Amino acid sequence: MNAISFPFLIAWLVGATLMAAGFINIAGLRTVREAYARLEFPPRFYLVAGVLEVTAAALLAIPEMRLFGIALAGLIAFGAVVTLFNHRQYVFAVPGIILMIALVPASLAVPHDTNQVHYVNTLRAG
Repeated sequence: MNAISFPFLIAWLVGATLMAAGFINIAGLRTVREAYARLEFPPRFYLVAGVLEVTAAALLAIPEMRLFGIALAGLIAFGAVVTLFNHRQYVFAVPGIILMIALVPASLAVPHDTNQVHYVNTLRAG
């Protein structure tokens, strides 16, 4: 029986969370736009944040790119937490802190050199 490893599960949960958050940002609901305005971001910055979150989620889903997804997700979460701390919204920063903590076990799901997928040329030379 193939059991799903804890780090792999965490990587996918973080990816799903980022994908959902990214689509919510890209949708640009009024509450989202107002929240970004209160935090003094430029207009339509919610689109940039949404695209970055969806990109991080997509990278987390690809084993060979997972390390880049973790790095991007960490940067996104760190930026969000710092922004919320600067605006004294400490309670709203908690999910970002939890996300950064979850990236630690997710990093264990990054394939090592010995476990990477290798592509073999199956075409015969003429």
